[in-house]
Amino acid sequence: MKEQLSQLRERLNLGVLCSFQLGLTWLSFIKEGLCFGVLNCCWKLRIQMSSSQDSSQEGPNADFRDSLEGDGSISATGKEAKQGRGQGKCNWFLNNKKESVDLSPFGRVISDNSPHFSRYMGILARDANLIPIKYLKWEKVPDSCKLDVWDTLRGTIEFRPEQQPMIHVFKDVTMKNIEKLWRSFKSDLKKAYYKPFTGSKRRWQCGDSRVDPDQWRVLVEHWEKDEIAEQAKRNAENRSKQTLNHTSGTKSYARSKAQYNKKHGEDPDPIWFFQDKHTRRDEDRSWVNLVAEQKYAEMQEKLKELVEDECPDNLETRRRAYVEAMGPETNNSVRGEGLGVKPHQVPWIQMKAGSSNRLRGHDYVHLESQYVELQERYKHDQDHWRSELKAMEELLKHNQQEIEEMRQMLSRSSASHHPLHQQLPNPFHMSYYSPQMFHQMPYQARSVTPTGGLTGLLRGDAYPSATNFLESDQGTHGLE
Repeated sequence: MKEQLSQLRERLNLGVLCSFQLGLTWLSFIKEGLCFGVLNCCWKLRIQMSSSQDSSQEGPNADFRDSLEGDGSISATGKEAKQGRGQGKCNWFLNNKKESVDLSPFGRVISDNSPHFSRYMGILARDANLIPIKYLKWEKVPDSCKLDVWDTLRGTIEFRPEQQPMIHVFKDVTMKNIEKLWRSFKSDLKKAYYKPFTGSKRRWQCGDSRVDPDQWRVLVEHWEKDEIAEQAKRNAENRSKQTLNHTSGTKSYARSKAQYNKKHGEDPDPIWFFQDKHTRRDEDRSWVNLVAEQKYAEMQEKLKELVEDECPDNLETRRRAYVEAMGPETNNSVRGEGLGVKPHQVPWIQMKAGSSNRLRGHDYVHLESQYVELQERYKHDQDHWRSELKAMEELLKHNQQEIEEMRQMLSRSSASHHPLHQQLPNPFHMSYYSPQMFHQMPYQARSVTPTGGLTGLLRGDAYPSATNFLESDQGTHGLE
């Protein structure tokens, strides 16, 4: 009995000890949880206070930043970004299937999948791994980066055989478009994440997740230079002077003209095209601004004067009226023709006299790019033909060995005592046929007498060969 009581007492003591330790553990967990909850509340309160203090610094570009931050990134103000439009979805090169395109004479994509191709170019231009934004100018971007972009683009397109001569023109226009998109991306970043925070530490943080922090710091240091700030101010003033804004949207001029040509069977005249691209899509077709309306009225006046001078109202006359109203072209581009069209590609325009020397430099760059591409193509063809020549040399060597073996066989046969034709079986001699084979011949063949010729020819006992048999009188008599 005493032993049982002692064992029960030990068990009770052990249970009380375990319960006490378990209670201490739970108390420690509760204490840590309360501390974590208090710290979390303090952190949220601090974020709310900082957000309320910075709300006045957002400026008019907050909505623009939200549209750039639609991919779920954090804005430069520290707040969670609003759900904006986000990055455009690209339906180009789906499932690694190459796309087929139609090209204009100037190298622009004019097929129905042109919008998808434009979005794909925008994705490549905004990819910091392909084209880093730390380079201040497009000319400073290494050629290897540009070549990677071009190889990526070309790998998604399946050119038809008749489009091969247009590839170099397509390359020039496409890379020009990539440059424009790359510069526009940098401008959008500056507008959203630098200008609202000029003079603040937050200008060193870019809210776009696609931008590398080190590259962003290089850009900010460049923008804060006095000469760069003055240049940006001048560029903004020059941009404000451009009043002929179009209403075409994202559709290119080349694609619009291709659709018109497909519908009407001819190219649109420049006066009608100017009106279509500078009027809004409302019921009244109102002009985008007063300058565009006045310029169109001037074109109509010039056209009226040319028609009164007994000029027919055709496409050529309308082009003359358009050129006289718009004036000569001064840059290496043509107004009303879209991106990538050079003055030498449009024969009916006028060029300013002082711009000819400058355009020669642009033409030289264009010819130089063509020369580099031809060099690359020549190197590729040269390697191909070298491999083909090597294969032909190996084949020729093999054939020479076989010919030499045949010569040795012929020399051994000619050195023997018996001629080669005597070693071969003679089907016109009886020795060629066995007795069993002769008895299996048709009855007509065996019934002919030796004087008839055929049996003697086959048996060979009368005449040793066909030649002797035919030359004999009996052979002639038998054949008759």
